[in-house]
Amino acid sequence: MKSTNVSGSFLITCFILFSNPAVLKPQICTSCERSATLGQTSLNDPMKIISAETYRSSVLSRIAEMTTGPCFHITGTDVDIYTGSNRKNDPSSVAGYGSERRIPEYSFESVFVSGLNETNSEGRPVRSKWTISLYFEGSQRELVYSWQTLGTQEKRPSSPTERNMGTTFAGHGSMMTKQFQEGPEIMEIIRRFEKRPAECTITPEKENININEEIEIRISNFRDEHGEKSREFNRIIIHSDNGEITNGEKCDIGPDYKVFTVKDGIVRTKYKAPDKTGNDVIRVYSACEVLPENKVPYTKTTTDKKIGEKNISIGSYDAMLILTASKHRIKSIALSKSYDPTPGKDCHYKSESNQEISETIEATVRITLSTTDLANVTTKDNLYVNQKAIGFTPVSAEVTSYNFNYNETSHSWQETTGSVCKNSGYESERHVKKTIEGEPFVKFVPLARSVTFIFDPKTGKALKLGYDNSFDVVFKYNETNNMTGRSWPPDKPDKPYSKTELKETSFGMDPVGEPVPDPYPPEISYNPVLDSLANLKNKFKGIISDDMLEMLNEMQKVETGGKPSSKIKPDLIVTKGNGYTDFGGEGRRTAEKKLEGGYEKEEMTFSWHIILKRNEPGK
Repeated sequence: MKSTNVSGSFLITCFILFSNPAVLKPQICTSCERSATLGQTSLNDPMKIISAETYRSSVLSRIAEMTTGPCFHITGTDVDIYTGSNRKNDPSSVAGYGSERRIPEYSFESVFVSGLNETNSEGRPVRSKWTISLYFEGSQRELVYSWQTLGTQEKRPSSPTERNMGTTFAGHGSMMTKQFQEGPEIMEIIRRFEKRPAECTITPEKENININEEIEIRISNFRDEHGEKSREFNRIIIHSDNGEITNGEKCDIGPDYKVFTVKDGIVRTKYKAPDKTGNDVIRVYSACEVLPENKVPYTKTTTDKKIGEKNISIGSYDAMLILTASKHRIKSIALSKSYDPTPGKDCHYKSESNQEISETIEATVRITLSTTDLANVTTKDNLYVNQKAIGFTPVSAEVTSYNFNYNETSHSWQETTGSVCKNSGYESERHVKKTIEGEPFVKFVPLARSVTFIFDPKTGKALKLGYDNSFDVVFKYNETNNMTGRSWPPDKPDKPYSKTELKETSFGMDPVGEPVPDPYPPEISYNPVLDSLANLKNKFKGIISDDMLEMLNEMQKVETGGKPSSKIKPDLIVTKGNGYTDFGGEGRRTAEKKLEGGYEKEEMTFSWHIILKRNEPGK
C-alpha cells in the first residue's frame, strides 16, 4: 500500500510538471531569475485528511504548479527525484528543474494541521488548516509572504468520532490555487520584498577633472520601481567607459566593472580619470544577485538594468593650487552694574549680563591653473635680473572640505528694589546657532596671470607666490534664534521666541600674516637715462601684475641709492616642498582686543600648496 502511494505521488507530480504549459513552453526571462527549494513540510493530521507518504510530493507539485514561470522555478533534490534528474547539468531535463545547480534565494515551508476546533469569521467550524510560507535565505532568514486555507464543515460533528472531516486536501489545494491566482504574482512578491534598485543619485566630487586625477564618486538614494528605499543586500555594478574604478569587488563581466553592496544606502567609489582629455561616462547597474558573498561570490555578479549615469569632463591643466584657511573667534563679555537712581532714598538698581560667542570656519579649496606659454619663464622682455616668473590663469575652483560652527549664548538680568520705587525685574536667555545649508562654492575672477610664481634663475627653485586674485568661499547658513524670558511682578514667563532665517556670507581664502621685509626683493636692470619709470610701467603693462608695477618705485630707490621698503606677507614665501614642482608656504596671525567686561580673540591661518603638472621651470 505504501509503495502504491509513492507511485501515485510520482505520477501526479510528473503529470503536473510535464503537462503544465508554463513548464513545457520555452522559458525566457527578461529580468533576474529566482529559485526556491522546498524546505520543511510539517504534517499534524489526526483526521487522516492526507497520507504522510503523499503529503510532501503533493505540496511540491502544488507549489510548482502555482509558481513556475519564466523567472521563477523550484529546485532541489525533491525536484530531481520527481523529474528523474540527479545530474548538475542534464540537457534532457525540463528548463528550471535541475538544469543547472545554483543556490536558491528562497525556500517554501508547508504546515498542515487537522483536528482543530476553531471557528472562522462566518461562524463555521474550522477543522483543518494549510499554511505555505515563503522565506528569503539571505544573511538573515526572513519571512516574505504566507498563504493559508481553512478547512471547514457544514455543521459541527455530534461527537469527536463522527466522520465529518469537512474540506478534503484536494479542496484545500483548490482554495490554495485560488489564493495564488487572485493574489500578487510570485515575482511581484519578490520584487516588492527585494526592492532592487531602479534609480540612484550619482554625485562626483566634481564633474570637471583633469587627466589622471582621482576623485570620489558617491552613489546614493537607491530606490526601486515603486519609489521605495532599496534593501541593503542588493548589489550594484559600476563601470567607467574610459577611466578606472579603483575600489570595489571584481566580477567576471570584465576588468572595468566593479561590484558594491548597497548596505546603508551610500556607496563611495574611487575613480581615476584616463590619461587623455575628453568625456567619460560613469554608469551604474543594478545586479541580479542578492545572496551574501559566502553563498554567491562577487565574481559571479551579473547586471540587470542601468539605473543611472553621469558624464565627467576630462581636461588638462598646468598646475594645481590648494589653499587652506581657517578662523577661530572667541568673544567673552561679563558686565554688572549697581547704583541708586535716587540718592539718599531706598531705591536700588542692579543688572548683570554676559555673552559667549564661539565661531569656527575652516575651508580647503582646490584651484586648477593654466598658462598659454610656460616658456615665458625666460621671457624676452624679462624685467627682473634676479627672478623669473610664471603667470597662471585660474580655470576652475572647488571646495574640497568645509567646516562652519557658530554658537552664541547671552544672558541678561536687571532688577529694581526699594521701599520708595516700584519693585520690578526682567531676565532673558538668548541662543543663536548657525549651521551651513547646501554646498559651498568658490567665487573668483579668471584673471590672466593673476597667480604668479617667482623662481630663482640660478637655482631654478621657487621663491614666493604672487597672489593677485581673491578666492572667496560663498555659503548659505541657517541662523536660528531662540529666546526665553520672564518678568516680575508677577513672576510670569514670556512667550518663547524662535526664528530661523536663511542667510549668505563668504569667507576669503587670503594670506593672514603681518607683512615682513621681502627676503627676495626684485632687481631690475635700470638705466634712469634710457628707461624712465613711466616708460617701464607702460612697457611691462599686461606682462606683470599691478602689484609688481607698483614695486617699480621701490626698484628705482635701489638703483638711485635709496633703501628699499618692499614688504611681503610671510604666507607667500616658499617654506615647504622641493621648490621645483611641489612647494608651498603658510602663515598665521592672532589678534586679541580688550572689550568692556571681556575680550575678543581671533586666530587665523593660511597655507598654500602648488603642484606643477608639467614643464618644470628652471630644471
